[in-house]
Amino acid sequence: MKKIIIKIMICLILIGASINLGISTDTIFDDPLVTITDPYDGAIFDNPNIEVMGNAMGMGIKRIEYEILYAGGGIYSNSFDINPPVEYYEFSIDFVIVEGSDGNLITITAVDVENNEGSDSVTVYYEPSGDDIEPPIVIITYPSDGDEFNESDIYVTAVGTDNIGIIGYGIFHKWEEGSEDTGLIEFTNPLEYVEINESISLREGWNNIEVYMDDLSSNRGFDDVEIFWVFFGLHIDSIFQPVQVVYQDDPLYPPDDLIGGPCDYEARTGMVTGKNTYLFGHPYSDRDHIDITCCNNYLYDVTFQYVLKIYPDGKEIWRSDNITVLAGEIKTSTFNAPLQCTGNRFQWDIWSDNAKTKPGKIELTIEPDYTWGRSPCNCYSVEVDVILYKTHDLKVLFVPFTFGDGPAFPADLADISRFTAFDICYTDTLKPWWNAIYPIRESGLDIHRNRLGNIQKNLTTRNTNEIVSDLATFQALDAAETTDILNQLFEGAAALGWMRQGVAGGYDRIIWLVHPDILNHPVWGNAAGWAYMCPPGTVKQGVLTDWNARYHLSTHEVSHTYGLDDNYVVTGGVLTSRGDHAVGYWVNENRDVLPAAWDLMGAVWDIWNGDRTWIKKPNYIELLERFTNQRDPEVLGISGYIDINDNVELNPWYKLDQGYIDLEWGTTGSYTVRAYDINNFLLYEAGFNVSFNMISDYFYKYSVNETLFNFRVEWNDDIKRIDIVNSTSDITIATRSISSKIPEVTITSPSSGDQIKQGKYEITWIGSDDDGDSLTYAIFISNDSGINWFILDFYNTDNSFIANFSSLPKGDYLIKIIATDGFNVGEDTTNFGIKAKNNIINIFDHWMLRLI
Repeated sequence: MKKIIIKIMICLILIGASINLGISTDTIFDDPLVTITDPYDGAIFDNPNIEVMGNAMGMGIKRIEYEILYAGGGIYSNSFDINPPVEYYEFSIDFVIVEGSDGNLITITAVDVENNEGSDSVTVYYEPSGDDIEPPIVIITYPSDGDEFNESDIYVTAVGTDNIGIIGYGIFHKWEEGSEDTGLIEFTNPLEYVEINESISLREGWNNIEVYMDDLSSNRGFDDVEIFWVFFGLHIDSIFQPVQVVYQDDPLYPPDDLIGGPCDYEARTGMVTGKNTYLFGHPYSDRDHIDITCCNNYLYDVTFQYVLKIYPDGKEIWRSDNITVLAGEIKTSTFNAPLQCTGNRFQWDIWSDNAKTKPGKIELTIEPDYTWGRSPCNCYSVEVDVILYKTHDLKVLFVPFTFGDGPAFPADLADISRFTAFDICYTDTLKPWWNAIYPIRESGLDIHRNRLGNIQKNLTTRNTNEIVSDLATFQALDAAETTDILNQLFEGAAALGWMRQGVAGGYDRIIWLVHPDILNHPVWGNAAGWAYMCPPGTVKQGVLTDWNARYHLSTHEVSHTYGLDDNYVVTGGVLTSRGDHAVGYWVNENRDVLPAAWDLMGAVWDIWNGDRTWIKKPNYIELLERFTNQRDPEVLGISGYIDINDNVELNPWYKLDQGYIDLEWGTTGSYTVRAYDINNFLLYEAGFNVSFNMISDYFYKYSVNETLFNFRVEWNDDIKRIDIVNSTSDITIATRSISSKIPEVTITSPSSGDQIKQGKYEITWIGSDDDGDSLTYAIFISNDSGINWFILDFYNTDNSFIANFSSLPKGDYLIKIIATDGFNVGEDTTNFGIKAKNNIINIFDHWMLRLI
């Protein structure tokens, strides 16, 4: 007879349960909430056998722990698991209480999947009537009921309590073919609380162990457990590695990231939720197959299936055909890898809360469950633990740029009215590959060409005021002036990306497509693309690439903005190492990327058009951290120019509802950003560095007198002033006050509903600011009701812009003007239509444009 009986009652609550209860467990509970509903605190019983009932609520209750602190001393605790975890659980647990003035303290604790705990307690009293008829309370604390042992000699521990005193104890041991009894082992004096620890020798197979105790009134209490000394069993051994982009066991970049075993492994290269995944054999040399060994020590044949599931989803991803293993046989089954899972590939689900990472696992088991006992194999199940990452998406906009007088755009960029060869390249070739090698979910990469207008714009050098209207003028600039012009494109990319972001299309990165001779300059140097590296203070939102380049070059340059360095080597102006190689697997293409492939950060002419380009494991892991370990609070985008004499010119700044923090408050650098409140009290400060030494493609190094700084800091509504200070001299070199007044802008043409002919058209507007600040404007156009916005012009300080609508097909469009006073932004939007010059309309091209 058991003195502690666990009654498990699981209530399956549908999604609507939280509504019925008036409670949403997704938003309220950090720790589980435990409520003991019966008995109430202070309850008095005349029967020592009581039932404790209640419920637990939380984010996946996985275990219930319970404990009783007996009146007069002594404690007993135990627990049971809930599998799978549930959000609502009702418990009913039987206890035996004892007499005593201090009562019996009962505590119920619930533990959730993230090991958060919640508990509730009651104190109850036992007051018997008449003579003592209650036996001692006996609890075997070790072993537990159902335990299996591989050795015969074990220890049995138990506790006992009684209100009048225990005079002795005994152990009755029974097995299949016999039994033995120690008889009553008496104490010198009666004890109200007893602990015993005795050794016994198990017999093969089933054993029943009973511990009994007698009190002064000759009442006998006992507890018993059934345990096993086993030689029989069905166990398994296997090893496998999950792969999304790179192998856990990468032959080029040790160490092996699959560690542990033989039953519990850890895959240290994490998995991205929502990204297709395969299972391979391990190590790399055995990746093409997965072996699973079964050891059958039963005296009969068994038939079962191997099953793979992933957690916390609880999804079955693979099941073998029936496997039969003969009695006493050790059988190895070999399965081709990548394992052909249900639906060919599998992925972990993306969760809805804001957590960036969560624990997960892959579990290999046998169904039906024969895994009892011991055998030459090791495991009841084989588990691979992983860290799951919920990463950010990446939205990229390609923007063709040239000067006001040219050079002319290539044919497949000049035509904005239809789906061109460039579009085919980036949608059919670049986008699938880029999405595959980056740590983002399937379809997490969104690429657009600035389809409704190319940028043709004169730029002016800031220090010499030279208007750059064509390529010849640009080629005649010195290195500093060239850097100034390119910095204006970088600055523009940041501003366009920061005009948040649903306003400007939500683009994380803008790729300027420019004539190759803008990147191949007689003084400045030669390059196929240019990007600032990642340290705080540099521009991350934009890169420049040769507009003749297709395929992988743009990914190479964007990867610089996420912190990846070139891995080719230039010595004395000569390329001495072409770069590193990479190995991995392209899951969606079922393609094994062999170690002869180039890493995307190698020499660009090797990766430009090659189909043997991948990402090396160290770079992938760095990107995985970059796309995950970041908060997304409100941020302030700060931008400006600084020269070697600490003269500063501030660009427009932008406050974003959420974004990545480039510069954390509390850091240090050569320059310091200080944030003050309305009372000039210092709230925060952060340091950044700039460099006046430029490197162009490692072949050219030169110095400039002025450089660009550009970064985001976390915003707080108490900030009313920002100072930029030289950290060495502590002199303030620039300041900007934060105004609450929003600039106003009103579009005057086109008017809402205007029908415009194809051709050049002047867009006009009126802007004003109550603070009297000068305003800067950006102009955007959309043909999908504002889902995506494309750039027509940026950093416009006039009140008009001549747009070229010659190639726009007939249809409905929106124009948006965004005005900034240096911090706040205002906007206006109007709708208009394009009517064709003639009745001949290319239906296919129009349809393709709307589709894209």
